[in-house]
Amino acid sequence: MIAKLLLQNTIFVVALGALLFASAGTLDWPAAWVFLVVSATLGPACGLWLAKTDPALLAERMRPTFQADQPAADKKFMLTFVVVVLLWLIAIGLDHFRYVVFKDATWEYSAISFPKDADVAPSHIRIRGDGGLRSRLFPRPHG
Repeated sequence: MIAKLLLQNTIFVVALGALLFASAGTLDWPAAWVFLVVSATLGPACGLWLAKTDPALLAERMRPTFQADQPAADKKFMLTFVVVVLLWLIAIGLDHFRYVVFKDATWEYSAISFPKDADVAPSHIRIRGDGGLRSRLFPRPHG
């Protein structure tokens, strides 16, 4: 079961990376690499923990998304969910590097709110002249 868990997680992370980097058109995207490393680490870690605490639940979670005995409403919901997530991942890469729909999105750090002249901002966040925030860890390639 552990080998199947590692194989499924590897396939998932590779597919995730392919969607993100193909839609972005570049491999030069540090934030996406961090996301993939976290996904590649947490997936097996949670699976190994679940294998020790509840192997039956892990076996159920590793079953295919669509199953023959699944109610039709569940199948429709899961199909919609999967399509939306795939489109969302593609849109992230397209927006970040190609079309830049949200170029001046000052809400990208909405969890952090600092006044324009604040001296309390973390060292990796810089406050732009228009009051927006930019990160030096993962700077956007534009603006």
